[in-house]
Amino acid sequence: MTTKTIGVALVAAAAAALLVPPAAAAAAAPEYVAETVPYTIETRAGTLYGEVAHATVNGKIAKLPTILTLSPYSALGRNGDFERWVPKGYHRAWV
Repeated sequence: MTTKTIGVALVAAAAAALLVPPAAAAAAAPEYVAETVPYTIETRAGTLYGEVAHATVNGKIAKLPTILTLSPYSALGRNGDFERWVPKGYHRAWV
């Protein structure tokens, strides 16, 4: 393949990608719904209390990455930013 042939192939591929409507690409992504679950974690040093806003699809917890906040200052029940992360496909956890 020559450089000119590769360049023509790249231009053709880019033009084809532009023809895909954005709504069709967005329709393929699942819609995640948040389900908040409290957890109690026993350790040698004491008990940790946590909450996880799970991203669910059709009522089932999806296998996705988790954003964890581990802090003595986090107040449970104040998980105000899960609305930002769960629809994007992340679980949000506070301990």
